[in-house]
Amino acid sequence: MTETRPPPAFQIYASDELANVTYYGLSLSERGLLDAMRRVIWCEHGIPADPAGIALAIRRPERETRDALTADVLRHFRPVEGDPSRLTCPELRRQMARLIERRGRQSAAAAETNKARWAVGERVAKRSDEQVAKRIGQVVASEQNRTEPNRTPSLRVIDERAELLRPAVDPAMHAWTDDYERGESGMTVSADKYRQVSRGE
Repeated sequence: MTETRPPPAFQIYASDELANVTYYGLSLSERGLLDAMRRVIWCEHGIPADPAGIALAIRRPERETRDALTADVLRHFRPVEGDPSRLTCPELRRQMARLIERRGRQSAAAAETNKARWAVGERVAKRSDEQVAKRIGQVVASEQNRTEPNRTPSLRVIDERAELLRPAVDPAMHAWTDDYERGESGMTVSADKYRQVSRGE
């Protein structure tokens, strides 16, 4: 499982520290060392207990670290349980535990929310699929239940109906067209004959 990155920051209640003799009684160098040691502990969950190790961890000269590492500074730290060669800060440990617990609750809540969303999405998709399938079934059933007269007529039936609906041609017109066709072959249809046929005479 992927390891979760620790919280990036810790809280300092400025008014509480400035009102507490354990902080305002420190010199500037002691305050600086206290702050630097807290930063290392937050990132690495502890810091070496010896001055040389502390100097290396905070990236400062060992002489400077030894001069600032007084009992008033060390009172803010406790040995790591099971490893007295390292120090930890009880207040930072409590903050880290609260933040990790809160993050766990948020992750669990987010997982439940996503699970609920997926469930809703699956129900909607299932309902949509059912509606589509139902509609397809209705269309198929409708096609199967259509009676023969209601079916789309074949081309043969259409041709037959068109033939029946075609207007009848006057026999005299047939005679005229016959004469016309003979005229095309060299016979002439007179104007009087054309007028008689046109008038229905």
